[in-house]
Amino acid sequence: MSRKQKLEALLGRAFEIYKDGQEDADFRQKQADFVFHMTDWLSDLETLCNLVRNPEAWDAEQTCDFLIGFLIHVIPHLTTAGKLLVGEIPNPFDDSATEF
Repeated sequence: MSRKQKLEALLGRAFEIYKDGQEDADFRQKQADFVFHMTDWLSDLETLCNLVRNPEAWDAEQTCDFLIGFLIHVIPHLTTAGKLLVGEIPNPFDDSATEF
């Protein structure tokens, strides 16, 4: 089994544990969707780790381009994964702080 397959199996099992007793007709599809949303952005995570470990290898323009793409791609996946696992997750930050 590959590392990705092991991770997917582990995430699927974690979903089962959290949802114990809450299985419905769509359970397996929701589980598969959760695993997808937790893994589709792994290459973005690896790139972020590279940025954190080697900031001297990046210039500001590369960093900006990467961060915009990262946020646009990863946040929707994590938001959806969170909804699938635990339901609606409130934003603990004051929305007015992000208004420009």
